[in-house]
Amino acid sequence: MRASAVAASRSPAKSAAPSLSDGPTSQKPKATASNWHLRDPRRARCWSSTCKLLGMGMPADSALRDAVLGLSATVAAMPAVWRIANYHRAEAPVTEPVTKFGGQPVWLTGPQWPVSQGWDTPMRFVCQIVLEPELAGAGPGRLAYVFVTHGDHGSDVEDFDPDVIFPDGGENAVIIQPDGVFDGPTSPLTSGPALYHGDGSPAEYTVELVRGEDPEHLPFDAYMALPPHERDRYFQALDQDKIGGTALLFNGHDWPEGGPWRPLLRLEANGKPFYLNLGAAPVAFAFISTDGRHGCFLVQDS
Repeated sequence: MRASAVAASRSPAKSAAPSLSDGPTSQKPKATASNWHLRDPRRARCWSSTCKLLGMGMPADSALRDAVLGLSATVAAMPAVWRIANYHRAEAPVTEPVTKFGGQPVWLTGPQWPVSQGWDTPMRFVCQIVLEPELAGAGPGRLAYVFVTHGDHGSDVEDFDPDVIFPDGGENAVIIQPDGVFDGPTSPLTSGPALYHGDGSPAEYTVELVRGEDPEHLPFDAYMALPPHERDRYFQALDQDKIGGTALLFNGHDWPEGGPWRPLLRLEANGKPFYLNLGAAPVAFAFISTDGRHGCFLVQDS
């Protein structure tokens, strides 16, 4: 017998490398209440980042975990947000395409001043917002202009139109330029009604923006299922005047139809250096479609 054959006969047989189809080594762990993240690790990483940002633990309730797993698979990172840290009164008319409130819009293409559906008068210009790539995506839009139907100083209460709070009421508008789409009536006005102060004097403000990240969007039912202290933390993280970020509506059923939408603006109308009558305790929201061409606006009033 050859030496090699003897050696082979004396050496214990090596175990075959386990096949990917053999036994437990090939089976994915079954998702249970304790390892729910195995069903979708990418979403779990997003939720984990949200928990860390808010100082929260991973949710223990299985129903909440299932709701979290229902989040859109397209969300892979925390939403970019530009928080409004301060308003700076303009000493001269602002004529550059920057984010600002009041004054006159700086049109990138021809004027598209929206007209009130019920009053047949020009709406009041509220603000223009620079569309960063995270807001407009691959769309052509570079500026968004927000308008509302709003009375003049001294008659704003008497002339208040309750339809201003609805995204489809014909009493507000979000115009995107260039190449945006707006279905309502417009006028080629180069200037028109604008924001004013409490004393009626013209108001125009640039803003100081702080770039950051918001927690990702939670469906309303998932938000309400959070433990009270974690729900408060989530609310406080989103309860700020801002551009972009994550929108938290008081009533999840108020989310605008159509879209899909990205949050564009959140603004508590009261307590600002300018005057804006949108209700008793109004919070205004503007949205931009994911293709960067359409916009809409709504108001929630607690």
